[in-house]
Amino acid sequence: MKKSQLYGLLGGFISSAALAVLYVTDKNYLLEGYEKLSWLIIWAACFIAVAQERSAKEDQFIGFYEALRPAFQTFVYAYVIKTIFIYLLFVYIDPELLELSKQKAIEIFIEHKPAEEPQEIFNGRLEAYKKEYFGPRLFDLGIMLEVILGFVLSAITAFVMRRDRPDY
Repeated sequence: MKKSQLYGLLGGFISSAALAVLYVTDKNYLLEGYEKLSWLIIWAACFIAVAQERSAKEDQFIGFYEALRPAFQTFVYAYVIKTIFIYLLFVYIDPELLELSKQKAIEIFIEHKPAEEPQEIFNGRLEAYKKEYFGPRLFDLGIMLEVILGFVLSAITAFVMRRDRPDY
């Protein structure tokens, strides 16, 4: 098993365990942004995977692209595990979380009402917004944006952890 696979699986399961602790402590923590803690765990797993890859080299030199590959692979493994856990949690384990997330989203929608918009138009938009599906989807624009963000975080990790061979 490659180091990126190992640390991806570890990062995914540890981030899922952290989300489970948040869920057991208080369901609202998952809806108030504390689930972003799992991103730190996944990024730490990426960082450790690249560090292990670099230390495995005899001369300890690793280029940007050599560091990017294990960082992004680690992210993908960990993110898939985390996403499956969140999907199972919201859809099968506790469907009440869907209703809580819908209420939270509606509150945010109302808080961000444009001041110049007439009340009738806003009420129509609010009713249409309430009819939307608020649960997690396995294929969604939000997931694609998070994968892009994961690639950017992997690139930052690779840039920080690269060690090019000197030219002398």
